[in-house]
Amino acid sequence: MQEEAVRARQVRRLYRRAAERLRSEIEGITAADSLRRRYLEVLRTAINRRVRELEDSLLALAQDGIRATASLPVGAAQQYMLDILRDELRRAGIRALFAEVHERAVIAMLGRTLHDGLRLSDRVWRIGQETRAALTAIIEEAVAVGADPRRTARAVEQYLTRGGYWAEPLRDETRRRMRVPRNILHGALRLTVTELHHAYHEASVLAYQATPGVRGVEWRLSPSHVVPDVCDDLAARSPYPVDQVPPKPHPW
Repeated sequence: MQEEAVRARQVRRLYRRAAERLRSEIEGITAADSLRRRYLEVLRTAINRRVRELEDSLLALAQDGIRATASLPVGAAQQYMLDILRDELRRAGIRALFAEVHERAVIAMLGRTLHDGLRLSDRVWRIGQETRAALTAIIEEAVAVGADPRRTARAVEQYLTRGGYWAEPLRDETRRRMRVPRNILHGALRLTVTELHHAYHEASVLAYQATPGVRGVEWRLSPSHVVPDVCDDLAARSPYPVDQVPPKPHPW
């Protein structure tokens, strides 16, 4: 899905921009050769500011992606009906009908909760908390050893954009001790891509239900689906009546 690639690039740009701004702030804090504890609160403030920006931008990006993705199957179903009808009054009614279908799909996605009871905004906030904690741990470690500010700034930038740490990947034992995720960007990408796929699925089902003549829905597997899972069982049991299509069972 092209929308998936577009949004993934946008997420990476968000993190790259935050990383560049945070790097600049860290480098500008002191001209001393090493970080000192008196700078720790300033560094924490800078991290909190940039993570809040990330949270706001990531939520807006995900919401916009949901709206754009939901329009794809709804638009296809609408065009199918418009191609059949020639009466302009009825065509206007079709457009109004599918505009409502699109809005219902978007509202359903924005209000959707998973097994943990969290909505989209909650999950974005949780990613922000993880990012804030990881960056704070890296900064505190740097301050504790009196690390060079420029080297620390590069480490933070690398971690936010590529998941690495310092000049090389953070060793697993150090990462576990600091409770730092291996790749902080992964969570944001996973959230965004998953929401797009769920939006497409939800909008497709609602569009099928609104389209006269649709008798059932076939569950098909992607050519890249090589590891058997619950989707194989869902595909084996298809087609489904339009009002009994199963929800998407897992992320990505």
